[in-house]
Amino acid sequence: MAFSVVKLLHILSMAVWFGIGLSVASDVKRTLARGKPHTELLGARVGRTLLIAAVGGLATLATGIGLIVLSGGMKGVPPRIHAGLGLSIVAYALLLVVIRPLAARLDEVIAKGTAEEATTLAKRLAMMTGIDHTLKLVVLVLMVLPLGG
Repeated sequence: MAFSVVKLLHILSMAVWFGIGLSVASDVKRTLARGKPHTELLGARVGRTLLIAAVGGLATLATGIGLIVLSGGMKGVPPRIHAGLGLSIVAYALLLVVIRPLAARLDEVIAKGTAEEATTLAKRLAMMTGIDHTLKLVVLVLMVLPLGG
């Protein structure tokens, strides 16, 4: 019963972590194209989205580790789960160390009214969130498909 509950929480938290950030880059691009007054609320909106992503990611990692423990530890799970855990940690670190600070910097630049620098930062944010989405997609494949056991 405990395994089933933790697994359900794991799936739900991954859905939040994966889904919440899918539109960040396009939202930023569209909002920058519209200019003021639309850009005034962009930082708060993106910041809230990334905070929810961070909570979802932390819950995903915690429940994933819980599932590993309930399965008998690292020896009790196949190598694809080890790889998925490692890539999940990389994706979470990317969110905390690169994406969130980049979004905060973008908000500062928008407040100053530097359109060219904001566009450059928006492109970098799109690239980083794309890498993040790719990592999470690979993790999803590793967790769901029984590749090699």
